[in-house]
Amino acid sequence: HRIEGDSNRPMFITSYNSSGIKFGSSGSTKASITSNGLLFNNDTAAANALNDYEEGTWTPNVASNGSGSYSSQSGVYTKIGDIVHLSFLVTVSNVGYGVSYFRLGGVPFTCNHWTCGSFMSSHHTMNNNRWYSLYLEANDTTILAYGSEANAAWEVLAADASFSMVGQLTYRTNS
Repeated sequence: HRIEGDSNRPMFITSYNSSGIKFGSSGSTKASITSNGLLFNNDTAAANALNDYEEGTWTPNVASNGSGSYSSQSGVYTKIGDIVHLSFLVTVSNVGYGVSYFRLGGVPFTCNHWTCGSFMSSHHTMNNNRWYSLYLEANDTTILAYGSEANAAWEVLAADASFSMVGQLTYRTNS
């Protein structure tokens, strides 16, 4: 079946091969929907199909044991295909760590490749000579923070009993 516009509205919608729909204008396909997902222009490759879009919330937490008194604990994410972008704000006091380094859990999808992101933090003990970044390792859902300086090894961010942090991270997932 084919629905077409007139000379003032040169558009068309066509169903084809009983497996999809094409949308276009002026005789040119602009998008199609197949069993693989949404494709743009005349692309037909399954690997290029957008097959997932999701927006949601997640709850960041102190990952070593989750304890503490949270006054802010919120996160949002957008997932497009296999790319996840997340943002968060967490303010916590009276944290009881089982380890000596910072770990933030609750990440909504497992990372399939290492990635880093950015953050700001207050009331966190940091080496002032180091620049710290968020780090999410492959096959994990726990965010760490590492810092380094010239001619020095990476250093994991220390665990503090009280802190506030806002951050963002983009990564790939198999979910």
